[in-house]
Amino acid sequence: MSANVSKDGKGYRIDVRLPTGRTTCIRGKRLGIGQSQAAFRTIAFHVSNLIGAIQTSTQIPNETQVWLQQIGKPLYSKLEKLKLVSTRVEDELVIPYLQGYFKLHGQSRKTSSNKVWGRALSHAERFFPKDMSIREVNTTIAVEFQNWLRLQAGRKPGSKMAAATIGKTCGIISQAFSHAVQAGVIPNNPFSARSISKSAGGNFLRDHYVDRETVLKVIGNCANAEDRIVLALARFGCLRMPSEVRELRWTDIDWIKRDIYVSSPKTAHHGKASRRVPLFQDLYELLQREFEAGPTSEYLLPKLRNHSSLSTRIRRAIEKAGITPWDKVLQNLRASGEEDWLRTRGVPQDVARWCGHTPKIMYQHYMRITDADSASNAALLAAAGGGTSGGGEFMGVVIPVVTSGVLTGGKQSSPATEVTGDDGFMEFAANSGELVTAGGDLRDHLLMDLIGLEPTTSSMPWKRSSN
Repeated sequence: MSANVSKDGKGYRIDVRLPTGRTTCIRGKRLGIGQSQAAFRTIAFHVSNLIGAIQTSTQIPNETQVWLQQIGKPLYSKLEKLKLVSTRVEDELVIPYLQGYFKLHGQSRKTSSNKVWGRALSHAERFFPKDMSIREVNTTIAVEFQNWLRLQAGRKPGSKMAAATIGKTCGIISQAFSHAVQAGVIPNNPFSARSISKSAGGNFLRDHYVDRETVLKVIGNCANAEDRIVLALARFGCLRMPSEVRELRWTDIDWIKRDIYVSSPKTAHHGKASRRVPLFQDLYELLQREFEAGPTSEYLLPKLRNHSSLSTRIRRAIEKAGITPWDKVLQNLRASGEEDWLRTRGVPQDVARWCGHTPKIMYQHYMRITDADSASNAALLAAAGGGTSGGGEFMGVVIPVVTSGVLTGGKQSSPATEVTGDDGFMEFAANSGELVTAGGDLRDHLLMDLIGLEPTTSSMPWKRSSN
């Protein structure tokens, strides 16, 4: 070989015999190589390939070409001085590249998205050295960036950055590096590693179910119509705030069909620019009262068009009602409304369509475990033989849950078994004779309703024999 690894009192070195016959050495102190023998051997291998290509006037092997694209500026500059490689043309610095990418693609993003992207760029500017090239960013540095984000302060005093924010930030930076790969600037994306989260996901610690009575109490303490409408649209209409309510007009409401036309900027680029949302009883009655009182504008929320700080206004209304504001005030209102729809309105696909997303997103972010679910789970454990000898306790716990939640999820019933709830929807009476629709044990049917439609097998704990 024309390059060999050796070691002296200063550490590892690569002894190189150049095509001209001159000898020199490469040390790692200023080249970012470190003191790994494996790293020195890799460099020696590729340097030998470069020397061999020059001596035989042949093309540089592909594996060495890929390696040259990945190495950092200091090492590449050293190879340039030894006249083993040509001058690197596209050796861009990482921060200017990210800034240029964000500026170029920011024209097609919405204001809210630009805010999130700007935050990601700000974090990158604080982490990456100004003189670091984009080629120097490898998977190790990408992981270090993620770990660095975890140490940054969160929104609340004394807290750290939320996992969702970290995932979103890494995802945005990853998009920029993917663009660099497509442009041929770098050979691969260092943020593509599976160990690096690139999704916002959900922060379940901030989830809060807001019940109907709480919302009605806050609405009753609101000082103006706009705040009442905002609360009702978020909780009983499950609209995104503020993007889906800013342009709402009174003419968008169909009082006969009891629905409202909603423009959705968030999903417009997915081919879903609008949808129709049903006006269930609570929302219908509130909007009708405000409309009959005489609107002052064609818009439902005229002040919102100039002042978009909805969260602050709603927090004040909540505090005025004597209630401690919950986390993610507006998002949890929407999530709570959708959770109610899932449990009482029937087909999940319909609920997802009303809310403007897919069933997958709905179950991932909006379906939660409530106190009623916990009671159901306890009943299922008891039915499995966990200390209950008879069926009395099982029936006493599960029947209220089933009749108020599961059986309204798309099952048919006779008119005699239905009653009208406070919100104008049909609910099953507790003494419904339609609980069992086919032969078999009542307990099995209740278990099927609570668990799903998968066939019961002997491996399921509640079907195992106690013997």
